[in-house]
Amino acid sequence: MTSWRDACDDDTTAALEEPSRAFWHHALQADEDTLSGALLDGYLRSGSWTGRNLSGVNLSRAQAPGFSAPCADLSDATLDDADLSGADLRETNLRRTRLRGADVRGASLQDADLRRANLARADLRGADLSGADLRGALLDFADLRGATLDGADLTGASVVGARFPDDLVNLAAAERTPGATQGGTP
Repeated sequence: MTSWRDACDDDTTAALEEPSRAFWHHALQADEDTLSGALLDGYLRSGSWTGRNLSGVNLSRAQAPGFSAPCADLSDATLDDADLSGADLRETNLRRTRLRGADVRGASLQDADLRRANLARADLRGADLSGADLRGALLDFADLRGATLDGADLTGASVVGARFPDDLVNLAAAERTPGATQGGTP
């Protein structure tokens, strides 16, 4: 598997400027060290964050539907209860990221690195997780109905109470039943 960074490296991402120190200073709440507020929410939705380094950032409860950050580094970030519906997070490094209770409906997460990410109670309905690396991820009580999981690696993932697409559930049941096929006919 190609690393998230190798797949995304090109001249356009290398030339992007990081957000200024002044921006981060104004966007941080002194009491919680959390990036939030109207300034940040608007900033997250404007333009593309392609290839940016946002590792370790706390964006809990951010309202950023349509957030665009393909090939970005959001490893170890906290996005609990954030609205990332329709986000473009293709080939993004989300390793060990916390997305508990996040709204990620319809998001593009193709080939994203979600190893050991916490997606407990996340709403992933209709999300595209094709080719995503979810090894060791926590998906307890996540809603994945309508999600695309073609080629996704869920090895070692915890899925207690998770809701999966019907076609995936039917296939899993067929694989557990000797002599059965996906259509249920032996």
